[in-house]
Amino acid sequence: MTYYVKLTDGRLIYAPRKLIIDGATVYNPTAAMLTAQGWKPLRVEDAPAVEDGYHLEPVYTETETEVVQGWSVVEDGPVEPSIEERLQMQEDALVELAELISEVMA
Repeated sequence: MTYYVKLTDGRLIYAPRKLIIDGATVYNPTAAMLTAQGWKPLRVEDAPAVEDGYHLEPVYTETETEVVQGWSVVEDGPVEPSIEERLQMQEDALVELAELISEVMA
């Protein structure tokens, strides 16, 4: 299935399922109708393999006849601690704070 799209400010916008052409509503417009309204076919390139610690993000480029979705390999950010790990860090901080208070009060 071919999707028709427009690229606006780097964002992909998919063609609507209905168009209004010369005052008439057309449902499921043909490729020729979509092209006449400025929509272009989307071609998606095969995604490359990525190593652990990386992920893919789509990158769009526009030619005169189509919009191409390529891929950018991006390094994963730091892993957020789990709820259990965050709870343990809070408990550890409270224990350390209690120890400091005991030392000051002694």
